[in-house]
Amino acid sequence: MAISIISNFTSGKFYPSANPINCTIDSNNSGSCNFRYICDLYVNGTKVFTDKLFPDPTTGYGFFQLQRVIDDYIKTEFAKTPLTALFSAATGTTAPTSTITISCKFGEEYDSSSDCTNPVTQYLNLATSNTFYVFESAIDYEDFPSYDYTDYVVGTNSSAEFLTNSPREVEVTYNDSYSLDFLTLASSGTYSMIVTGYNINGSVNFTNTYDKNISSRKRWRLAVGPYDLNRIENDIIISQDIKYYEVKLQYNSVDVSETFTFNVKPPKTFQTRIGFVGLKGGLEHFTFYHRNTKSFTAERKTYDRYLQSNYSNSLSYEVGDRGTSTYAINSKETHKVASYCERSTSEWLYEMWLSPQVWTYKRPELLAFRTIEDGLYSKFWLPDNHGIVAGDRLFCFPDTSNNDYRDIFTVVSVNGNIVDCGLLLSVYNLGTACGWVQKDEAWKTLPITISDNNVEVKQKLTKPIEYSLSYAMAYSKNTLRG
Repeated sequence: MAISIISNFTSGKFYPSANPINCTIDSNNSGSCNFRYICDLYVNGTKVFTDKLFPDPTTGYGFFQLQRVIDDYIKTEFAKTPLTALFSAATGTTAPTSTITISCKFGEEYDSSSDCTNPVTQYLNLATSNTFYVFESAIDYEDFPSYDYTDYVVGTNSSAEFLTNSPREVEVTYNDSYSLDFLTLASSGTYSMIVTGYNINGSVNFTNTYDKNISSRKRWRLAVGPYDLNRIENDIIISQDIKYYEVKLQYNSVDVSETFTFNVKPPKTFQTRIGFVGLKGGLEHFTFYHRNTKSFTAERKTYDRYLQSNYSNSLSYEVGDRGTSTYAINSKETHKVASYCERSTSEWLYEMWLSPQVWTYKRPELLAFRTIEDGLYSKFWLPDNHGIVAGDRLFCFPDTSNNDYRDIFTVVSVNGNIVDCGLLLSVYNLGTACGWVQKDEAWKTLPITISDNNVEVKQKLTKPIEYSLSYAMAYSKNTLRG
């Protein structure tokens, strides 16, 4: 009995879950009667699957292809509500989850007789593979042969990549969430997320450092959108006087990741923010800025009933009685949106159409405000149907000439369009201010399915590229039963 591993897994390597994960073994008994190789697959230290293979007729080797089995234990970790910490674990401790630990134990079974008349005997655990890791990701066909996992592991070089194919410079506004995932082999130690904000003139406005003691988890998530930074830190960090900000990771004051840049833009009239799981397994976002057209599809089930019935002992009918009746309606809410984007975004955005998980948001909207004087107080004038009530907290993003209003306020009372936060004119005396306020409220994800089956990767150079998207909510509209 002798099993040898011809092609082993690379110890400590991160393998992408959607690409080949193969191992080759050999045995000096491969010519025996009823011979089969045995592979016991372990996920996070627990045996989950046993595979058996006959020897390859040409070489006698056992070629185990484990990607499809391992993929069953991979699952995207994404929050249905906002993250509560700037650093969060992006993988669980039990499978299925987005990053798992894999090892294999190999054995064999065969009939030791020369005429194949004896029972088949199993010999297990004759060899053990190296231990490696699998993370949810799909590397393109043309890139996988040159795939280097150290490009994505923070700590192995000074510019490790986050798990996204998106452009490294993206646009956000004040109520946008955004996250960046990264891999690490560190079992302990403190990483620092460095956030640097820049003024309109390009000078540094602030540099904030957020530390996290990394545990044994192999995958982590940074909450880096303006909504996340402001809400988690309970402060107005990203406001209208920030033109853009940069995010990177450091360890002992040394850069260990690439730098991501977020251009801060004022909100626009129409915004439909779509989230999806990208090919690198990270959570991606794109905002459509054109009008969102909503409609409903309806499927009706009907039957024809006898029109006449008993009226005062006479078989008759009255005007208004129904002959054709509806007993079931299935309705789906559908949407169509569009927006312009740059070429780099266009070359990445096709991943949204390929994603198995796509969603939109029900989130607190940015409401335009202006201040008015009312006796001793400065109060906010908000648009109709603002939905603000007494006791709500408001994040205020004023224009840059009225930074006294850059703060978080609690609503004292509401009278129609006028919202009173108890702001004394003797303190907030800079005159009329304007800007946006956002209610301190958690967003929710609304699952959707994309209706378009074809998407073109557009490559215009001279004009903005327009993308349109048709999608349906991934649940039916509640209707009355007939």
